[in-house]
Amino acid sequence: MKLPQENVEYGNSNVYLDQYTGKVLRVDNALKMPLGDRVLNSFVLLHYGTFGGLPTRILYVFVGLAPLILFITGLVMWRDRYRTKSPTGFIKRFVLK
Repeated sequence: MKLPQENVEYGNSNVYLDQYTGKVLRVDNALKMPLGDRVLNSFVLLHYGTFGGLPTRILYVFVGLAPLILFITGLVMWRDRYRTKSPTGFIKRFVLK
């Protein structure tokens, strides 16, 4: 439910209904909520990435893919480090001198 005074697109007010009778069980008015609930509701836009429109959603995609890219590049660097250290290279360099 969205009250006319709310500036959030979908509103932060909630109406709870009984699924069988349709009776209103509880109404949470976003304009009269305690401070803690208002602070938690302010993070909803940040969580879904809708506060800045399309640019922030694109940024969220790249931030989400960053751990995968770092894992792959780290794996390649680790593999190349052990590929250059071969036992035959060690023997040729120090034993045959």
